[in-house]
Amino acid sequence: MLVNNIDLWVESEDGMQIFRPWVLDPDLINQSESNRNANATTGIDDRNNVEQVYIANPTPGLYRIVLAHEGGTAGGQTPSDQWVSVATSGDTPLSPAVVHFEQTPTNGTHLITVVSDPGAYLLLESTTNLLSGAWQADGAFTTVGNTNMVFVDSGEEVRFWRIRRETGD
Repeated sequence: MLVNNIDLWVESEDGMQIFRPWVLDPDLINQSESNRNANATTGIDDRNNVEQVYIANPTPGLYRIVLAHEGGTAGGQTPSDQWVSVATSGDTPLSPAVVHFEQTPTNGTHLITVVSDPGAYLLLESTTNLLSGAWQADGAFTTVGNTNMVFVDSGEEVRFWRIRRETGD
């Protein structure tokens, strides 16, 4: 029995294009075979616990996946917190980029600002010699928003930093 009504849609970064999930008409009232055999349409799905949004010819750019909890179903149980899973295909995650680096007033501490997609698992590495190819892992973190900041300590006079996407465990 469906208890929580979770709605899913995808929208362009500017919010001007909204892509809704596919919905079938179960025609529970008239039980018409022609209605039940009709092609699926897109819209708000308040009947199913699995929803699919398909974008036939997406324009290159950034898109936002939106999940909303619309409460319970009519005559159903009282809604509660709900875990959800989202699977995507055909998308290319953003490469993480260091957009700002500064030394803090505390000697040896630096603030690195990284831009990446939320939920990305990133590895922070550093080296003192770019020619050696020897990078050391200085830590890993999961991004919360598009812009994330991390503090790092370095006693060396010269140190190079890089951020790489990893597959978190």
